[in-house]
Amino acid sequence: MIDGANVLYEQRDFPLFQNRTYESAQAARGCPRGDIRLVQNVGTGLIYNQAFRPDAMQYDRHYQNE
Repeated sequence: MIDGANVLYEQRDFPLFQNRTYESAQAARGCPRGDIRLVQNVGTGLIYNQAFRPDAMQYDRHYQNE
């Protein structure tokens, strides 16, 4: 348990975007990455990514969510 939350799943160095296109395979391999730490709040039951960094999320014309 971390700060009143149970850790459910962790993954390090994971691509930030699943819907972003890249100009080349090399550019895709060098994509921005972050960590995932899904936790469940003991008091409320809410599940969220405790490692989420909103400042790392930069949407641009290459993001495709169609």
